[in-house]
Amino acid sequence: MKKINWPELLNWDEDMIKTLRTTGFYYYRQGKYKLASVYYEALVLFNSSSLYDIRLLGASYLMMGDSIKALKHFDQALVLDPTDAMTQLNRVKAYLSLGQVREALPALKILRTSNNPTIANDASALLLAYR
Repeated sequence: MKKINWPELLNWDEDMIKTLRTTGFYYYRQGKYKLASVYYEALVLFNSSSLYDIRLLGASYLMMGDSIKALKHFDQALVLDPTDAMTQLNRVKAYLSLGQVREALPALKILRTSNNPTIANDASALLLAYR
């Protein structure tokens, strides 16, 4: 079965897709995760290889408390870029929210040495909380 090119079918240009992404991000930043997830679901349908959109979709589900769906999207994002530390950290948070500490600890030990201070600090704090 041929994959549908939704933007082409709907006659959407890159500016329209950028507007969709920006609107989804604004909803996310406002804590309106359900609305944000609708936008990011559409964006992922449009482009299933957009790391940013997949990661934000996963983060939206994580913030809504649906860690199973979040993990699905974080795993999908890590296939695209296994080195993406933000996705790795969010994946760890999803595991922790599911009570799967054993799965989270090895990644946290690596993430605490990240060059990104935000990621390193979050990972260090989570390690202290879950040891």
